[in-house]
Amino acid sequence: MSNLAPYSQFQNLTYDLPYVMFSANQNSVGKRKDSVVNAEATGEFVYNMATYELRDAVNRSAAEVPLEVDEFELAGLSKAPSIKVKPLRVAESPVQFECAYHQTLRLRREPTARRAKRD
Repeated sequence: MSNLAPYSQFQNLTYDLPYVMFSANQNSVGKRKDSVVNAEATGEFVYNMATYELRDAVNRSAAEVPLEVDEFELAGLSKAPSIKVKPLRVAESPVQFECAYHQTLRLRREPTARRAKRD
């Protein structure tokens, strides 16, 4: 099914060649998020700019749902074919970056108990 994800941790890294990155934590059961798995499996992903006007749809797309749920439908967004990659774009978004996957960098994660002690 079609996957969306409202990643606030998005950044361009360089412009020649242009690189885009997004950061994703694990889901609530400790597994890798669908967006990461999909980018690695297909070698492609699309960044769709989330605007203020799209805020409600973006919030709906944050729900943790089974893989078979079409997240475009869940969020009430329209699919648009991409020009250079296979993953679909969000038609309502004013800016989309069609990206080729390069690599995943997995950062060490502190156990929850250690993080809680510092707070």
